[in-house]
Amino acid sequence: MARKKKERLDFSQMGELRQNPFADLAQSLGVAPANAAPAGDEPNVNSSSATHKPQPALLIRKEKRAKGKVVTCVYHLLDPHSYLKKLKTRFGTGGTIQDDVMELRGDHCEPIKDFFRAEGFKVR
Repeated sequence: MARKKKERLDFSQMGELRQNPFADLAQSLGVAPANAAPAGDEPNVNSSSATHKPQPALLIRKEKRAKGKVVTCVYHLLDPHSYLKKLKTRFGTGGTIQDDVMELRGDHCEPIKDFFRAEGFKVR
């Protein structure tokens, strides 16, 4: 059976949407639009450092799994998801996060220590 070709809608002649359809509703409720910031209220770039929690020293160990396979484990990392993809790409290996512990396949202890020291972490 042949597939039907999907019909595409042509929006090129419509131009831009220049009016917010909910602007009148926002005014009647007394609510400021979501994209407008109050005057003089600029976000403070340095405010994130005040809420930053101190990072404990990272513990990086080499562990053996079933059938003699070696994995490198990184303990005490507060947000392991943000670094997992970077490390997997850099070392060309697989990895996962289990119980807040980042595990990378293979023996990568020293390169991982160097990576986190360059990022500003204390490493044991």
